[in-house]
Amino acid sequence: MSLRALRARWVCPCARSGRVLSDTTEKRSETGISPRVLLQVFVRSLALQLTWNDERMQNLGFAFAMAPALRALYPDPEARDDALRRHLELFNTHPYLAVLVLGVSVHMEEVHVREGHGPVEAVSSFKSGTMGGFGALGDGFFWGSLRPACVTTAAVGVLLGHPLFAVVGAWLFYFCVTIAFRAWAFVAGYRLGPAVTQSLQRLNLPRLGKWLRRYCVVNFAVLTVGIVWLLGGLGGGFTAWVLGSGVLLTIYGALQSERCGISVSLLTYVTSAIAVLVSVVFS
Repeated sequence: MSLRALRARWVCPCARSGRVLSDTTEKRSETGISPRVLLQVFVRSLALQLTWNDERMQNLGFAFAMAPALRALYPDPEARDDALRRHLELFNTHPYLAVLVLGVSVHMEEVHVREGHGPVEAVSSFKSGTMGGFGALGDGFFWGSLRPACVTTAAVGVLLGHPLFAVVGAWLFYFCVTIAFRAWAFVAGYRLGPAVTQSLQRLNLPRLGKWLRRYCVVNFAVLTVGIVWLLGGLGGGFTAWVLGSGVLLTIYGALQSERCGISVSLLTYVTSAIAVLVSVVFS
């Protein structure tokens, strides 16, 4: 076999293989962090609140979630320690929206490493600039609207005689909605970077929360009818009307809550507790 044939048979395939490996490496460096590492970051973010502390609040949980991404971005231990130290600063926001900040932080760290320029202080600026607004937004929607809506729905189910189905169903619904939102927030934050705030604004969570609070008021009415019906059916008479009138006043307070500052969440839990107690004791 001639030298040219041997070269064509052995050397060229090796060269092509090396070219393929080189292209793969370049592609990997362009795309940045692998999906496996991103999944590790997201799973760790679910434990964000476990290391909450009085001094810097969610900083340990945030740095713990960022660790796999920083390990992939910074092969040099000293640079990795510096990056991890950046994320040990004070941080505190709503845990569901903290995942969005986490995705944006991974995005900004990756851009900084890939392009080799850009101030690393931009990551800290984004975190400190959004954590207050995101905290208020998350508290108002998830804990002030969605959770009370699920609680009142479960209370209505208990009052109707389906306690297990109502409680488990409401919990599963809340769990699925919040997990889906956190997954979307993390992926959108990683893909869009700081521009993800525009996508979050288009969701219009305050308006959706207002409709959920109105749904709570409807559940207040259903719970009122159920409580009065149970007590009246037992010959409660005056007691039934007094309790019914009290709950109706609670409903009126809920309707006026946005004007006079009454907490819809508090009214939700009090009314639901009364309904569950009455259904358990008198049914």
